[in-house]
Amino acid sequence: MKILVTGGAGFIGSNTCDELVKSGHEILVVDNLSSGKIENLTKKAKLITADIIDCDFDQIFGKNKFDTVIHFAAQIDVRKSVADPAFDMKVNIQGLLNLLDSAVKSEVKKIIFVSSAGVMYGDTESPADENNPPVPVSPYGVSKLAGEHYLRSYSHNFGIDFTVLRFTNVYGPRQDPHGEAGVVAIFANQMISKKQSILYGHGKLQRDYVFVGDVVKAVSKALIAGSHETYNISTGVATSVSELFGEMRKFFKEIPEPVLMDTRPGELKKSVASFAKAKKDLGWEPTTSLEEGLKKTVEYFLSKGD
Repeated sequence: MKILVTGGAGFIGSNTCDELVKSGHEILVVDNLSSGKIENLTKKAKLITADIIDCDFDQIFGKNKFDTVIHFAAQIDVRKSVADPAFDMKVNIQGLLNLLDSAVKSEVKKIIFVSSAGVMYGDTESPADENNPPVPVSPYGVSKLAGEHYLRSYSHNFGIDFTVLRFTNVYGPRQDPHGEAGVVAIFANQMISKKQSILYGHGKLQRDYVFVGDVVKAVSKALIAGSHETYNISTGVATSVSELFGEMRKFFKEIPEPVLMDTRPGELKKSVASFAKAKKDLGWEPTTSLEEGLKKTVEYFLSKGD
């Protein structure tokens, strides 16, 4: 296939591009490099440096006959969305519409849209499935839900196929500890530097941590399956920030004790999602344990000396 990957130089996008190239697909990446890095990107993928908000997708689609679009590019920082919801909307909705308009004109067969189970269902006592009503509390979650609805609207009106993948908290090699990072990358960087970590929500906040290698496999499955459907890509296991910190500190010596602080605006107390539908329809399930995934992640950061 010939595939356009937006945000392909980022953490999850670049790992996905590696797998797609290995599978023999031809890849073109659009990334503004605000958080993505050229060094993340396989040399076998072509890069156009552009922002999805004002990118000339008509020209890009006109020069390339893409079979599929995988849309990673987004404003992903929950706290930033709370502080500046207008910017979040501009990137996550206006940017998506810019892409969709050109995709429809060029008759792209399918769009894989990356959404978020981590913010979609609000606080969850048990693993939420795709039938749980969306109740996002952050502007980021609202914009992702709006993106899903726009995608379904375009599908209804113009016939384009799609699959929505709602990721939980993805972690792994290449996650940026300095930018819009997840807590695993932040902790890894702090532990390597022997800096004191902060555990917000007094370490009691619980998340569903899924390894990037497993997420990449889900994206690959969605290339040929999951038509007009939405799937959680998750582990179904809730891990507290304190538990995560405890697991990660096992790989280090003499780590400073963390500081416990209050929950920040827009953050959930507990977020965990079921992957049963993805297992049934896509034949996907997570295979990397938290311990194994954290080991691979820490080894990556140690090798970078970051």
